[in-house]
Amino acid sequence: MKKIITTLVLASFFLAGCVSSYVPRERIPAIPVPLTLPSSNVSVNVTPEVKAPAQTSDASPSIPAKTSAKTNFTKLAKCLTQSDAIMYGAYWCPHCKVQKSLFGEDFQYIKYQECDPNGEDGDPKACNKAKVEGYPSWGIPGQKNLVGEQTLEDLAKWANCPLT
Repeated sequence: MKKIITTLVLASFFLAGCVSSYVPRERIPAIPVPLTLPSSNVSVNVTPEVKAPAQTSDASPSIPAKTSAKTNFTKLAKCLTQSDAIMYGAYWCPHCKVQKSLFGEDFQYIKYQECDPNGEDGDPKACNKAKVEGYPSWGIPGQKNLVGEQTLEDLAKWANCPLT
């Protein structure tokens, strides 16, 4: 019996750890999980009670939070465009949304190419021609593309642009 209780305690810690390591955007109701141990008549319902911590942005914790609308990256955004830099992405791509959010309102100055044909002005041929390997990607003609989310510092350095 002691072994069964120990197993139940360890299983509940494991389950609570797995559930609490993921932070959902909104509270998801806990679902009772029936647990029957072999070779015993003991049956237990385990209902983990985990509350998600409050988030200050709609970005997941593993990716950078949104930049405040007060931050001004107009010079960087305009310099990237003047350097012929293009951001390639897809409307459904969460990493593209995070990349755009780093610029806040100043993203309007960035040259953006939608790669999914179902997206607004989607042009997969332009993305194939630019050798886009993943989303988001940044390209400047004659330079190697940057693939994945980039910090604003890395974009500024890559394109020889001022950060602010």
